[in-house]
Amino acid sequence: MKRLVLSLTLVVGLVVASDARAHDAYDDTQSHPLRLLAYALHPAGFALEWAFTRPIHFLVSTPGLDRVFGHTPHREARIALPFHIGLDTGLVYGNKLSCLDVDGRRLLQVPRGGRRVDVRDLDAEFAAANL
Repeated sequence: MKRLVLSLTLVVGLVVASDARAHDAYDDTQSHPLRLLAYALHPAGFALEWAFTRPIHFLVSTPGLDRVFGHTPHREARIALPFHIGLDTGLVYGNKLSCLDVDGRRLLQVPRGGRRVDVRDLDAEFAAANL
C-alpha cells in the first residue's frame, strides 16, 4: 500500500510539475500521424511523454542556453555562439563527419572515406561570445 501511494504521489507530482511549454512552440501537428493512434492504444505512453520528454524539451529550449544540434545536415558546421552549434554536416550524404571538442575549443572534421582530421580553432568564436 505504501508503495502504491508513493508511486501515485510521484506520478501526480511529475505531471503537475511538468506543465512544460517549450519556447520554440512545438505542437503535435509536427508529429507523425500514427502518434495519435499510439496514444489511443497505450495511454501510458502519452503520460510518460508529458511527464518526462516534455520537461526535458522545455529545459533544452530555454532561451540563453547554448544549443548543440545535429538533426539538419548542412555543408559546413554552423557555429553561431552563444546561440547554437550545428554539427550535422551530412556524412550520410557523402559530406563530412564533425565533432566539437568543447574543452579544446576546436571543431574536428573528417571527410567521408578520409583518414585525415581537419581541425578548426574556435577560440575567436568562443571569446567573441564571452564563453
